[in-house]
Amino acid sequence: MTHIVYGIDDKYLPCLIVSMFTALKRIDGPTLVTVFTAGPEFDTSHIHVLAGHFPEAVVEIRRFDSSPLAEYEKSELAARFPAASMLPLFLPWLVDGKCLFLDADTLILDDVAQLFQTELNGSLIGACRVYPAALTIQKVFCADPSILAILLRSRYRRKREEYRTSAELMGFTIQEMASKYFCSGVILFDTRAIRSADPDCNIVSMDGAGRHWGQMADMDLLNKYFKDRVHYLDLKWDVPKDISSFNRIYASSDFWQEISMATKNPSILHFSSIFRRKSWNRPWYRSRLRYRLYRKACQEICAQTGIDVQEMFEMRV
Repeated sequence: MTHIVYGIDDKYLPCLIVSMFTALKRIDGPTLVTVFTAGPEFDTSHIHVLAGHFPEAVVEIRRFDSSPLAEYEKSELAARFPAASMLPLFLPWLVDGKCLFLDADTLILDDVAQLFQTELNGSLIGACRVYPAALTIQKVFCADPSILAILLRSRYRRKREEYRTSAELMGFTIQEMASKYFCSGVILFDTRAIRSADPDCNIVSMDGAGRHWGQMADMDLLNKYFKDRVHYLDLKWDVPKDISSFNRIYASSDFWQEISMATKNPSILHFSSIFRRKSWNRPWYRSRLRYRLYRKACQEICAQTGIDVQEMFEMRV
């Protein structure tokens, strides 16, 4: 049985409906979906209504106890990354066995049962490299001798020390940040192996949250903890954005080919700042393909289940 896990608060309920619908419609076989809720209590009836349209799906809704994050929730980071976003840090002690954690702001375009069946080959988790971050690092530290690269390199010179310091605080070198830093939006967990390797639950320590430039607080902690214990997945399973072909001057030919194949044939699209961008209601002539696919999914959900996802989004803007 494929086991999918989400963590949400009320704001991200419509995102969950979209991700869950697009996942379940493509899975051929029994599926368990566990949804952890955080923050103030809210109406979760839409989740059960949606699950009712998929006979082989079983849904359980559980409360995420965020009391260990009491000090974190007083920090400035908590305003941007609420308790629900920290669920992956606790997940190995909340569920048993293999599970696939998905961010709610994902659009599933392929059968994630294939991803769930991936062998981790002794690693504790499976995740995708954050290729936009890798390209940014390569851009800042570019060694290309061309005139264009030299001009860009001088432009980013001031950021180099900042990036080096951030990487060192996480226990990474710049080269490791470019080649090993992974995204926390799609993670395949072997929870039993993690508990066996960490009986003291050290992963939950919030020391160092948000040290890395511009990334998510939970991503920093997960990368620091799971460094060198990650099975890297095909980039198609977590595509956060399209990349201009201009960036190919910074990437190796193999890495650029992997990025191109993933962005052209994504299995999971990962959206950021989804409320600010209002991807669910952009007119077609102002939308990239990924936003048109998201809006189409919202319309399909309404037609098949009666759940008006677009209205749910508007209520949360």
